Amino acid sequence: MRRKNLFLAALLLLWFSIYANAQHCPFDGSHIVVIKLMNNRGKPISKLNGSVYLKEINNANPQKCSYADKPLSIRFGTIQNSLYNKYEGSWQSWAKQQSEGCSFLGAGYYAVVLNQAQNDCMILQENTNDYQYVSREFEIVLKQNGIEKKLAPVSNHEVYSLCTGSGSWQRINAIELTLK
Repeated sequence: MRRKNLFLAALLLLWFSIYANAQHCPFDGSHIVVIKLMNNRGKPISKLNGSVYLKEINNANPQKCSYADKPLSIRFGTIQNSLYNKYEGSWQSWAKQQSEGCSFLGAGYYAVVLNQAQNDCMILQENTNDYQYVSREFEIVLKQNGIEKKLAPVSNHEVYSLCTGSGSWQRINAIELTLK
C-alpha cells in the first residue's frame, strides 16, 4: 500500500511539473509605449520629418533612480527596431510569436520599449537591498529643426507590460497622433 501511495505521489508530481506554468517570461520587467502617427488626411506616416521621443517629465530628482539616473528621452522607432531587434535580436522569435495578429504591426506604428529601471524610478532604500518603485511620468514630443513640440501626455495605462503574465499583446493599443 505504501509503494502504491509513493508511486501515485510521484506520478502526480510529474503531471504537475509537465503542466505547470513558468514563473518567468523573456519580457519580465519590460514595458512598451506604441504610437500611431497619421497625417492630417488620415494616412499613416511612414517617414518622419523630425524625430518623436518619449520624454520623462515631473521627476525632480532623477539622480536618485538606480540604473536610469538621468531624465529619460527615448526616440520612438519601428516595431522591427524597437521590439524585435531589442537586445541584439535575442527577443526576435519570442516577440514575433507574441505580436502575431496585433494591430500595431501596420504602417505608421512606432514604439519605445522600456526596461524596468526606465519604467519605474528604482530608489535604493537605505541600509537594505530593497528598492522603492516610483512610476515615471512621460509625454510624447516631436523634435523638428531644433524645436521641441509636445504632442501628448502618456497615462500609466498606455504603458503596457510585455510580460505574457499580464495578458495577450493584442491588448496593447496605440496612442493615435495626427501630425500637421
